[in-house]
Amino acid sequence: MIAGAGPLSHFLLAGALCAGWNLLPLDAEPVRVAAGFSALSNFIAGIFNLLPIASLDGGHAVRALNAVLARFRPAL
Repeated sequence: MIAGAGPLSHFLLAGALCAGWNLLPLDAEPVRVAAGFSALSNFIAGIFNLLPIASLDGGHAVRALNAVLARFRPAL
């Protein structure tokens, strides 16, 4: 559950920035570019953080899922 907090925060921030980007007037182009770039970079960081690499949150989630699945696996 804790491992999902990092990617979730990235996705929520990207969504808020994207909503702000949509609400900005078209003549505020520098602010729109900054908001759009920040939204895109946060979304990419959230995706990257979900990769199942040991030091990233995705790796911690996979390790926790394996522990839960191994606990409920019947013995042969």
